[in-house]
Amino acid sequence: MKRLYFLEKRVHQKMDDYETYSFTDRQDAALRAFFDLSQEYESTEDLYCICVVIVKAFFDLDAKLYAMLNGDSLRLVCTSHQGLIKSRDEMRVPPIMVYSEAEEHQGSCFFPVIGNKALIDRLPSLCSGEVLGILQIEDAADLTKKDRFFFQKFANRIGYALHNKILVCKNIKHLRFIRSLVKDIEHNIIVPNIEFKLYIKRIQSEVKKGCDLEKEFGSLLTRTDIKIEERLKLLRVVHENMSQSADMLQKQVENVTKHYKNTSLFLETLLRRSHFEKGHYVLNRRSCKIKEDIILPQLEEYAKKIKHNRIEVRDEYDSPDREKPMLVDKGLLAQVYSNLISNAIKYIKEVKKEGQSLKYIAYGREILEDYFLKDAHGFKYYLFSTGPHLRKGERDMIFVEGYRGSNVNNAPGTGQGLYFFREIVRVHGGIVGYEPVPYGNRFYFILPPSHSCLQGMGKNYPRG
Repeated sequence: MKRLYFLEKRVHQKMDDYETYSFTDRQDAALRAFFDLSQEYESTEDLYCICVVIVKAFFDLDAKLYAMLNGDSLRLVCTSHQGLIKSRDEMRVPPIMVYSEAEEHQGSCFFPVIGNKALIDRLPSLCSGEVLGILQIEDAADLTKKDRFFFQKFANRIGYALHNKILVCKNIKHLRFIRSLVKDIEHNIIVPNIEFKLYIKRIQSEVKKGCDLEKEFGSLLTRTDIKIEERLKLLRVVHENMSQSADMLQKQVENVTKHYKNTSLFLETLLRRSHFEKGHYVLNRRSCKIKEDIILPQLEEYAKKIKHNRIEVRDEYDSPDREKPMLVDKGLLAQVYSNLISNAIKYIKEVKKEGQSLKYIAYGREILEDYFLKDAHGFKYYLFSTGPHLRKGERDMIFVEGYRGSNVNNAPGTGQGLYFFREIVRVHGGIVGYEPVPYGNRFYFILPPSHSCLQGMGKNYPRG
């Protein structure tokens, strides 16, 4: 009941406030129209337009709306003259325009768009502080004190509506990420972990074999119906079989241990708390050599399948002895290579070259000088496999979540692997691509020397 009384008191305070405001009928109508339309349309872009159109339609005044898009960076997003602003150059405004209270400058009035103070900590990192934007009213010389008071209240309404839109978008994005993360866990961990059943069956078989040999060994020790020389001969055979069984058991334990370490790396990486809290992949960068620490261990993980399918593996690294460490998330990038190698094994085809049959995968790295910026070289890593090229119409689709190419035939899969590949490289500040090359297909990604060298560039760096 205390809460009810408190809220009832606030309602009466608001009634008194509106009596004090004494807005005109047109101003009241403008606020009601804004409230209705901001609820009716879901997108943030529509909200931007509604803000300036309300000012123009009800008061015949031109308006501009600025919003915080990148941290503390204010950008022009919409005007009553042009509508939504798409050009990055037009969006830029001087830092001085981030006003915390109403200001008049060169014939215009600038009103800060303030968010919901009670929920300010829930805003994503693209917004800093309570000011979410600025509402500019042009040709404001004739505005009275009451008019200016109204437009500040209107800017406050914009702030609450924009705040809610930002939170809704953030929550939707968060939920989509978690849904995608669940698919990644299923694709990269749950399905491959079926191999544990195979390892366990082999270990159980060797344990049973060892128990049988132990019984046979004990039986031979107590037999008196055969000569000692014959008994020793049989004991040596049993002992040799026991040694072979122990060696085989040791190999299976080593296989389980390697698979366990790989799975643990993947689990630690995908179930990292920060992913769930932030709603996107959060990198844990460590210095490592991609070939030595990532590619070769993943090839070893697939060694039996590679051997079973009679696939040759080629090293096409440029200057392999001079590979410098890269700052990357080892666990996530290991899963990228795991997906690429798994796909290569599933879809590889034998090809002919000068009458000779070829069936191989190749991994490599190239340095692309000044690819991102001057002296900011690109490091291109790729995995090649022999086979027919992908169709031209499919090449732009293969990195879309859930898409599978026409070459899959009956091979199992979900279309998640290449989408995961794209997302992980993207958060590393890199790009992904596919290129048809002689005798097969090459999937690649290009990383900058460090992600920081790209900050401030937006999307202006080259793309494959």
